Amino acid sequence: MNPIRTMSVSPLSPSTSLDDGNTSLMPPIYWVCPVEHNTRSCVPPCYKVCKPKAEGSRGKNEMPLWWRLEFKAVAPLDGVFEIWFEILCIISIGHANLEDLWIVCNSDDDTWASNRGLLWNRINTITIVAGLLLGATSAFATTMPPTAGLLNYTERGPYRCILLSFALTLGALVVSSATLFVMTNCPAKWFCETLMGSRSRVCCTLIIIAYPFVIIGISTVVLAFGAYVPPPSIF
Repeated sequence: MNPIRTMSVSPLSPSTSLDDGNTSLMPPIYWVCPVEHNTRSCVPPCYKVCKPKAEGSRGKNEMPLWWRLEFKAVAPLDGVFEIWFEILCIISIGHANLEDLWIVCNSDDDTWASNRGLLWNRINTITIVAGLLLGATSAFATTMPPTAGLLNYTERGPYRCILLSFALTLGALVVSSATLFVMTNCPAKWFCETLMGSRSRVCCTLIIIAYPFVIIGISTVVLAFGAYVPPPSIF
């Protein structure tokens, strides 16, 4: 679309010569020229610039019902399901709903690759933390305490906490590694149709993505309880 043009009127310069050479008694003569608007001015333009879609872009369709924050249940349960689903979305993808994810899935390939890379980096970071925590728990489980009177984690209660933390961390490490393997070259179409093809698949996918973040936190707390042994009472 061509920009809107207006016509400006300007008087002829007094130095312009006429046939009789007398310019003082002649009425002013005007000339008309087209002037283009400066789009950088404070006045907003009267048209919208539409950038062409990049190659490989997908048309934006309507978001499916199973992506929405709506549950068909009885009155007390529908609100509970919506709250839990919202919390699950916040933990897994960082948004309270799936509308932004649906927009990304229906955008061009570069936008999808960029957002997929952000999620991949988050999961990779938690995988590194899980590996470090796994080494710490295995060290507690296979070594003797330096001072049994001060810190004796070989007792039954603390040792069970350490083993539980080891099992949780190992499970989180396996799940996060599998998620990284899937997310490396995951196309948007396959993600929408296969991983998010129904309500149950949406919930399972979000739970798998959020699983390492939640389990690593729980495992850290359990390990802290297991490593800390209160000193014996003197009474």
